[in-house]
Amino acid sequence: MLAELFGDADRAAVLSSLEAGIEAGAERCRTLVARVRGQDASPDATEELAWLKGALRTAEPA
Repeated sequence: MLAELFGDADRAAVLSSLEAGIEAGAERCRTLVARVRGQDASPDATEELAWLKGALRTAEPA
């Protein structure tokens, strides 16, 4: 599944970027920006991002 999602991408780099976004509260920031713009925010993806982080951490290198 990860190979289908990321292809030849460096999974360590993807994981690093994902972790940085989670730590920075990117999901909360995205929700607040949508609210300020008067738009409906997409559903919160925090749980899905945490799952993806776990999958990337435990996956065998590509």
